[in-house]
Amino acid sequence: MRHNNIVSAIEWLPEHLFTEEIVEAAVESKEIEVLSHIPGRFLTPGRIERIIAGSTESWHSFELRNIPEAYRSGAVCDYAMRKKPKNITAVPEAMVTREMAEAVIRNGRGDFDILAFIPERLWDAQLAYLALRSYIYDPYYTDSRTDAVMKTGLILGYVPVEVKTQEFYYGMLDGMKILSTVTDAVVPSRFKTAAYYRKMAEHDLSLVPARFYSYEILHAAVCSTEGKNFITDPQFFKPLSVYLDDMLADRLMEKHPYMFGELPKRFKTCLLYTSDAADERSSVDFGGRRIIKKKKKEYTVV
Repeated sequence: MRHNNIVSAIEWLPEHLFTEEIVEAAVESKEIEVLSHIPGRFLTPGRIERIIAGSTESWHSFELRNIPEAYRSGAVCDYAMRKKPKNITAVPEAMVTREMAEAVIRNGRGDFDILAFIPERLWDAQLAYLALRSYIYDPYYTDSRTDAVMKTGLILGYVPVEVKTQEFYYGMLDGMKILSTVTDAVVPSRFKTAAYYRKMAEHDLSLVPARFYSYEILHAAVCSTEGKNFITDPQFFKPLSVYLDDMLADRLMEKHPYMFGELPKRFKTCLLYTSDAADERSSVDFGGRRIIKKKKKEYTVV
């Protein structure tokens, strides 16, 4: 038999017609596809490794499940995974490595069931974040909030409980930048403490229940580096403004000067507009008053 015809020759050959000569011809062909067609009783570790070692057709894959489990050595499983990550379903659990798990995640977008074949011993926060990025958030986020919550919950269902700590969920917010509404929907209620809501206030004040409002919540929201966390929304700022102090008021005015009108009355002072050219700063604090320079001198209460 010619090597280039061996695959088609044995593909539909009834098992009882296989002989040692036919099998040896298939092995000598070095074509990786023959592993999917040679009956298991003819396969030996030596024959499998001869085919793998001599194969040059890198674009072909084969089904690891067709190899008798007793012959699925580490080398055979590694090769099978490089050819086709979905072969993880046939890799003995003890032989599944971190590299195999990462390959499955990077190539498995949309196939949530395959995550079940990643052993619990391999899951950690970084592998879980990789799964979330690969399945939902890379290369860009397109799902609706409802779909994102559902998919995030599915993925986290495969992650062992001991991995999903409060710090793990903080990482979803801070490191992965997952939507705060999605993160909040999947965080277990036992983690929704005052500390959790201080963290959430940095990202989305609208998700903080009013019963948790405090100086610490206001501080987290005002000092946050996030672009939009709803601190400028009167619906949330007004009830929190009772906790405002001079430091937070100054910080708020630095970031959102247009909110001056929302400040409690005790923080509203006269603004002295002066043409003092000696001081190049646009504004200074003096005697409890904020002094902002302009060419025309006048006093205005905002």
